[in-house]
Amino acid sequence: MKVRILALRIALVVLMVAPLTSASVAANSDSMCSDIPASECNALIAFYNATGGASWKDHTNWLTDSHVCFHWYGVQCWNGHVFRLDLRQNGLTGTIPTALTGLPYLDTLYLWGNQLQGPIPPELGDLTQLRWLGLDENPFGGQIPSSLGNLHALEDLSLASCNLSGPIPDSLGNLTNLKGLRAWGNQLSGPIPATFENLKSLQELSLEQNQMNGPLPAFLEPVMHFWP
Repeated sequence: MKVRILALRIALVVLMVAPLTSASVAANSDSMCSDIPASECNALIAFYNATGGASWKDHTNWLTDSHVCFHWYGVQCWNGHVFRLDLRQNGLTGTIPTALTGLPYLDTLYLWGNQLQGPIPPELGDLTQLRWLGLDENPFGGQIPSSLGNLHALEDLSLASCNLSGPIPDSLGNLTNLKGLRAWGNQLSGPIPATFENLKSLQELSLEQNQMNGPLPAFLEPVMHFWP
């Protein structure tokens, strides 16, 4: 009888402590970053974990300093939000997590020169504040997501040497603020989309070393030096 009573008391203690323990873990997660919203903090943590953060060449202050802005290597902020993530040539592996969409104020994403695999997540098209996107020299594979055509603020898109195949999506013709597009050194096929005639701001277009075909549209001759 005494043994049964003791067991019941232990069970009650466990039930009372469990909610406190869960709340404590959640609080620690929320307090890890003191200068940005918890949602953005969680996005950075997910990105770190998905891309082998512990093995990066430089992961100074990541997950150890509660001050994220200009303290965590490669992270810059503006008005309390993550504004720039620059981790080029830093030994990143794995895949880009969809959780990166938790950085809605991101203006610049530079991840080129790493070993990230793909495919490139279509959710990147939700980062509608992006102006600079550099993913060059990663073995992503797959196709260019058509959702990148939602990035209406984009001024520069670099997808060179990413092992990409298939056609260039027509939706990229929606990027009317685009000044530079580099996608050389892939296995892209098909013609240049007719929608590219909408790219009135375009100053540089590099599509050489692909498997594309068809004539070079006259409206692109001033900005493209090599074709096919």
